[in-house]
Amino acid sequence: MTIRVSPDSCTSLTETISWESLARISRRRLLILNRDNLLKAWDADFPKHDFGTGRLRRYSLDNFERACRRAEAERARQPLPQAPPQSTAKRAPQSTYEALLWELREYGLAQLAKQNCRERLAALSTDQLRELIAALMRLRSRHLTISEELLQKLAEQLP
Repeated sequence: MTIRVSPDSCTSLTETISWESLARISRRRLLILNRDNLLKAWDADFPKHDFGTGRLRRYSLDNFERACRRAEAERARQPLPQAPPQSTAKRAPQSTYEALLWELREYGLAQLAKQNCRERLAALSTDQLRELIAALMRLRSRHLTISEELLQKLAEQLP
C-alpha cells in the first residue's frame, strides 16, 4: 500500500512537518538503495574529495616525498661541515680510552687489526692518544704483549 502525499494537500503546520520528515526519509531510502549510483556520481562530481568523510583526499606519501626532496636540496646547497683540527676535537669518553688501553695491554699489536679497536683509536683526541702511548710505556714492564712495534704504530697515528 502506497500513500501519496503532496505538499499542496498539506494545510496545517503538523502536516507540513510530517511532509518534511517523510521527504527526508524518502531521500535517505533512495540514497541507500542507489548507493552504487551515488558513489559513481560522487566520484564524477567531487574527484578530489573522500566519499566517507567529504574531506579533500591527501596523499601523505606524496607530501612526504616532496618534503624529503626539498630537505635534500637544501642540504645539498649548504657547505659540508669541516672537521675541527685534531687538537681541538672533543675528547672521547673515558670508557673508550680505558677499553682501548685494556685491549692493547692484553692482546698487543694483533688487536690493531680488529675493526672495533681501530674505531676506538680513531675516536681519541691527540692528547688522549699521547696519554695512551705514555700509559702503555709505563705498563710495558708488566705486560709482554706491549711491544716496541705496537708503540711505533700508535706513534704513527699522531699528527
